[in-house]
Amino acid sequence: MRRPKVVSQIRHAKPRFKVRLGVRLTPKMYAGLIQSIQDGDSELVEKQSNRVSIFAMEINDQKVRVVYDKNTKAIVTVLY
Repeated sequence: MRRPKVVSQIRHAKPRFKVRLGVRLTPKMYAGLIQSIQDGDSELVEKQSNRVSIFAMEINDQKVRVVYDKNTKAIVTVLY
């Protein structure tokens, strides 16, 4: 049975946060980041397609970019 796309995206993002930022991405933190994007509190850096955009935000006093999929409403990965 195939996993839904959103599950795969979250499973990809969690280790990227740990490796790239040294941050353990908790469900509460993840929900807060999604809310920040949806509320317009994060800066849109680039729209890559109709569904994927890159947003700038601060996480633990670090300015980072996250890749967000608006169709699944999921953060796909974090960039430096």
